[in-house]
Amino acid sequence: MANIKDYQVFFTVMEGDKFVPSNICCDMTSRITGAVRFDYLDDAKDFCKNLNSERDFKIVRVKYELNEIEK
Repeated sequence: MANIKDYQVFFTVMEGDKFVPSNICCDMTSRITGAVRFDYLDDAKDFCKNLNSERDFKIVRVKYELNEIEK
């Protein structure tokens, strides 16, 4: 992989051990692939301002590795 770091970072929002889904029609999910994702922390904070303040949402930073698979 050219010109890419060994890892990438994004931010997402969780409640307990479930992720807020990227599709508002779906329920909370345990799969990170379905989670809402933000490139910038400020965007995640702005998103959280619109969520129900009576629920315990938290912003998490996700760091993932990129591993090329041999053919």
